[in-house]
Amino acid sequence: MKKIVAILAMMLVSSTITFSGADILLLEDVIKQTRENNPEIRAVQQKYLASKEKIIQQRSLPDPSLNAEYDSSFQMNMYGITQEIPFGKLSLRSKIARNESEIVRNNELVVKELEIIARLKETYYSLLLVGKSIEIYRENADVLRKFIKTAESKYVVGQGNQMDILRSQIELSKMLNTIEILDQEKESTQALINVFLNKKLDEPVGIPVEPEKTELKYSLEELHSLALESRPELKSAKLSVEKNRLEKSAAKREYLPNFMLSYKRKYDSNTGEYVGHNDMLSVTVPFWFWKQRAGVKETAFGHEEALAGYKNAENLTYYDLKNVYTKIKTYEKLLNQYKIVIIPGAQQIMSVSEANYQANKIDFLYLLDSQRNLLEFRIEYYQYLQEYEKNLAQLEQVVGLELK
Repeated sequence: MKKIVAILAMMLVSSTITFSGADILLLEDVIKQTRENNPEIRAVQQKYLASKEKIIQQRSLPDPSLNAEYDSSFQMNMYGITQEIPFGKLSLRSKIARNESEIVRNNELVVKELEIIARLKETYYSLLLVGKSIEIYRENADVLRKFIKTAESKYVVGQGNQMDILRSQIELSKMLNTIEILDQEKESTQALINVFLNKKLDEPVGIPVEPEKTELKYSLEELHSLALESRPELKSAKLSVEKNRLEKSAAKREYLPNFMLSYKRKYDSNTGEYVGHNDMLSVTVPFWFWKQRAGVKETAFGHEEALAGYKNAENLTYYDLKNVYTKIKTYEKLLNQYKIVIIPGAQQIMSVSEANYQANKIDFLYLLDSQRNLLEFRIEYYQYLQEYEKNLAQLEQVVGLELK
């Protein structure tokens, strides 16, 4: 029997990871590195920078054209330059391009950063949960080993039975199997952290730090006001409304003519002497006006679409806020109950049960059940802590800023 216990103890040591001397993994550091190195964020950053380059393209004049002619009738060589000038259109095109660039920044870059950081925080707290679970199972395995020794001692003196020893050994084996599964989950979660950081998947990441529970000090109404000002999807929807207004103005300006300026110098083809020049102003006439009219109607429909999109974004924002806010408050209550009432009560029951078992006042099954309940309650506490912090990260994603 003692040989079985020794084998189980060796399994316990081999199936756990020693954390002594390991680096600490701070959430703030991971967030900073992710913002700097994450490939998804960097890809959208490049898209935003590319969109900014369109602004100068839209406000620039079309390329001028150079021309050379030979007039055989008058024996003249002629050299000229022609420049088209869109009347009253370049400034609007530039504003539209600037607006589109801001839409990319808010709707893609900022949204992507918030999404990645929220997923990173969820992964960080998943790593914390699995680490704490391993730690709790190891502690409970040590407790079970002590139970086995107690059961063996009672069996030797005729106060216990062999079934108690076998039950505790089976329970210990189940714990060791759970630890092995958790170790695999821990490796996968560490690899996902490295994906966010753009590092090798097998690179050590350190041990996450259990946080002081972040208190949510905002009411739902206050969060709604913050979201209306800061949520990037809402900012993008507002910009889309403004963009469509500018596009409508630009479509109306298509009724205006464009100008073409030309300058041409003439030289005698025999002597090369300058003999004069021609200046010319050409004006386009929007004769096919139904084309411009259709363009104005198109932008009017687009403007109404943008207004409806903004209203929908407002409605979704309040729904998302209320949904996440309710979950946060629920998990907050659960955490307080577990920390103040449930876990201390289970610990007290466990201590009393152990003393009563040694005094032969209760059977081994009751002791084992008390120990199992305490284990489950401690694990559940960290599961609720993970859910609380995950939903808090999602709330920051909805609001559009970090909530201190």
